[in-house]
Amino acid sequence: MLTTMPTTAIANVTVSPIASVIASGQQQVGVIRITSQSTQAQYVDVSVRRIVEPATLTEHEVAVNIEQGDGLVASPAKFVLAAGATRLVRVVALGRPSVEAAYRVYFRPATAPDDAPATPAPGEFEHDVNVNFVWGALVRVEPAKRVPGLAATEDNTGLRNTGNVRAHVLAMGRCTGAAENTCQWHDVGRSVYPGMTHPIPDALRDAQVRIRYRVDGVTSEQVMDLPRAP
Repeated sequence: MLTTMPTTAIANVTVSPIASVIASGQQQVGVIRITSQSTQAQYVDVSVRRIVEPATLTEHEVAVNIEQGDGLVASPAKFVLAAGATRLVRVVALGRPSVEAAYRVYFRPATAPDDAPATPAPGEFEHDVNVNFVWGALVRVEPAKRVPGLAATEDNTGLRNTGNVRAHVLAMGRCTGAAENTCQWHDVGRSVYPGMTHPIPDALRDAQVRIRYRVDGVTSEQVMDLPRAP
């Protein structure tokens, strides 16, 4: 099952979904739709990169090593997008990671193939056109079983994801009781991936911190008092 987020329009194409997840317990296949908004044909190249340390200041991308037996592949790797047409690109997870993995599927302009006709026949599309977009669709791949987990870092200055799936942290707060109205909340609105950390606001570092967060597969918002290091 590919859980999706809204469509995004980019220049002369529409990409949908722009962010998705290949969820635990579901098929390891998803689909991204590329729809032309142009009156001319476009040649599109598709590539996949793995995101390292996602949603942090040190986030970067590396090539996917298919020989390792995991990763994500996209098919087709190159295609012609006719004017006004929609093309489906399959994304396939080659295995289930031990912790959630994040990838970016890129759609870039490509040159016409060598065997493309120099002049299209009547009713066919022009092949030698400029494609003025480059876009990356985020695809996350979950492990076979979700195990969420959040805890304070050893120095109690940060929030660490100790589980195996991403947690979207909505807010951190100082609370004097169990009720919502006893809390002074600090908005966060950030994803924290497994093994990654997010700083605890300075105003909360001497307090028992409460976390509001969401995880995939759970419809309701989660609330927890953050376990602190001794």
